[in-house]
Amino acid sequence: MDTTSPTITVAPYVRTSSIKQIDNNSIPAQLAEIEKYCKLNDYEMLPPYIDNGISGAKMENRPGLQQMLNDLKNNKLDKIVVWKLTRLGRSMKDILQIIEECEKNNVSFYSVSEHLGIDTDMNKLMLNIMGSLGEYERTILKDNIRIGASNKASEGKSVGGQPPYGYDRIDGLLIVNQHESRIVKEIYQMYSQGMNFTAIAKVLNDRHEVTKLGKPHSKDSVSYILKNKVYRGLVVYNQYVDWKKKGRKGYNDNPIITEGEHEAIISQELWNKVQTQLKARKRHKRGNNKTDNLLTGLLKCKCCNANYVISNTINTLKDGSKRHFRYYVCRTRKQRSKDCKAAPNIRADFIENYIFQNIKNLIQKPELIKKVVEAVNHKRTPNTDEINHEIANKQFQIDDLKSRYNNLIQVITTDTSLTESIKPTLLKYSEQINELNTSIKQLESNKNVNHPKIEADTVINIFHILFKNLENSKNSSLKAVYHLVIEHIYIKADSNNKKQFYITFKFNQDIVETLLNNINPDEQLLNCSSSLLANIPSEIIFLSFEI
Repeated sequence: MDTTSPTITVAPYVRTSSIKQIDNNSIPAQLAEIEKYCKLNDYEMLPPYIDNGISGAKMENRPGLQQMLNDLKNNKLDKIVVWKLTRLGRSMKDILQIIEECEKNNVSFYSVSEHLGIDTDMNKLMLNIMGSLGEYERTILKDNIRIGASNKASEGKSVGGQPPYGYDRIDGLLIVNQHESRIVKEIYQMYSQGMNFTAIAKVLNDRHEVTKLGKPHSKDSVSYILKNKVYRGLVVYNQYVDWKKKGRKGYNDNPIITEGEHEAIISQELWNKVQTQLKARKRHKRGNNKTDNLLTGLLKCKCCNANYVISNTINTLKDGSKRHFRYYVCRTRKQRSKDCKAAPNIRADFIENYIFQNIKNLIQKPELIKKVVEAVNHKRTPNTDEINHEIANKQFQIDDLKSRYNNLIQVITTDTSLTESIKPTLLKYSEQINELNTSIKQLESNKNVNHPKIEADTVINIFHILFKNLENSKNSSLKAVYHLVIEHIYIKADSNNKKQFYITFKFNQDIVETLLNNINPDEQLLNCSSSLLANIPSEIIFLSFEI
């Protein structure tokens, strides 16, 4: 009778995160270690399950692993062997799930590098500990990479990844791609001249231009190019946190934004113009793109902070005839949400006429003129505290660089053979010190800049320019003026259904200069600088009325 034990078959599982991995992590190296283990124990080694160049983040994305688990459940395997636990999975949760499947199907498991199996309770405990340590090490590594990337971005250096369209990455630096950069400039010019995303994409595709990945251009690719600060010469890092898990929900309000080392493709003037147009069109889009609705994008609910939107209704009159009415209604209430029951609905023609008449009266009041003058002049006055703080910060950097510079000089003095190897670092420190000193000189000069103050007569003249002939002008002109000078209008109703309106105006030097140029109202919003719509000193004017 044959008493020999049946040969145990071993199913090797090997994985690399990148097809470029070499040395101990490569597929051949992992298989070689597993083969040694099998020969030592007289095991028969089956064809391996391989996931080459695949991340261990998600089990379902690994075909080799999925095939192995399927064979495991169908009783085709005796033993699974890996070179290291980290090859099995990146999280302890995944590792334990696979081990549980092994135990459930009476399949043994072994990790060659850690010398661990699941044959005893002690080994199971050690396997848990080793897996947890591996997960901890990956977390630390991820944090270190993130910190390194943050430091790099803070210094104006490109962090890595796919270079944006218009640039190539050479030796870690963003270098302008001459052909693509011309296309980027064309995209900005076309948009500034009134073309939309889709129309621009069509022009590019008709010319057989493609994206960095070789795909046709789309409205999304055009939009991304128009909004990407890299073309202005800036580096933006950490705009989205944990993108793989959260996507756009991980949007970060405070990303790192610094002047980059790379060459800008788009001028400051064209960048500002395009960003202003993007913001203006976004607000108009929220208003259904209908110039008949003058206050969409401006009216907001005081109760829930939602925008007011247009609702069209048809009412039957006493004589049986039907009449069309427009109403501004709170978006939250319109969706029949219980979160906002008190927001009043307002006849569009009533509120539009009222706002126009009251703004005309309001701009003649001395108290408003005074507030606008104060707001504009405050913006024109240099903030010496902020400037001094920035100067002190740059001086601290200079002192630190000088200390490093002097330390290296002492090293050279001690050992002159190191001069050539240290010289590039000394030159780099010297250049950085000179750049910081130049920045400090510029900041010092900014402290002494005295802009001439805006007088009340100038503001009165501006208001006159704004509203002259507007009664007879088209709605697009009036809407452009509203969006130029009004930040928002909050609405609420008291217990007697008296509607109260809180209007926030926005005025600053950019608006002053834009309006004094006497540009056509339709174009005022689109031709002023981007600072028009951001960081603007505002004054709140209270109005109330009853309809």
